Amino acid sequence: MSEYHPGKVIRKYREQKGWSQQKLADNWPKTRGGTGATLHYVQKVEYSNRNVVDQPVLRQVSDLLDIPLWEFGFSEYDPWNPNVIPGGGKRLYGETLNAIEALINQTFSMRRYALLPEVERSARAITRLFPHATIRETRTPVSQALCSGTKYTRIDVL
Repeated sequence: MSEYHPGKVIRKYREQKGWSQQKLADNWPKTRGGTGATLHYVQKVEYSNRNVVDQPVLRQVSDLLDIPLWEFGFSEYDPWNPNVIPGGGKRLYGETLNAIEALINQTFSMRRYALLPEVERSARAITRLFPHATIRETRTPVSQALCSGTKYTRIDVL
C-alpha cells in the first residue's frame, strides 16, 4: 500500500492536464500573492520530499490543476475566503443564530420543570458561546433570572 502525500496527487493531475513540471513551477501560487517557484521545488513536492503545509496554496494549486478539494482532505468551505460559500455565509450565520436562540428559549423553559443544576449547565453552555459578551442585569442575577423568569435587558458585545 502506498503512502498518501499531496505531491503524488499534484503529479497525477499535472500529468493529466499535460503540463510539464516547469510550467507548474512558473504558475505555482505563492503564499503572499503572485506566482512562481523553482523547478527543483516542484520536483521535491511531487516526489514526496517536501510537504506543502499552506492550505491556501494547496487550494490554489487545486484550482490551477482542477484537483477536487477532497483529494487534499479539504471541504468546499474555505475558512480563508468565506465569501465563496453560497450566499456569502449569511445562511450559515442565520442558522447559527437560530440554534442559539432555540438554546436560550429551551433554557428559559427548563426552569419550570428541570432541576436547577440542569438549568445552570445549560446557562453555562450559552455563556461559553459568548466569551466576548457581557450581560448587564437590571434586577436579578443570572441564576435568579433563570428560576424566576426575569429576562436580561441587554447583552453588550465588546
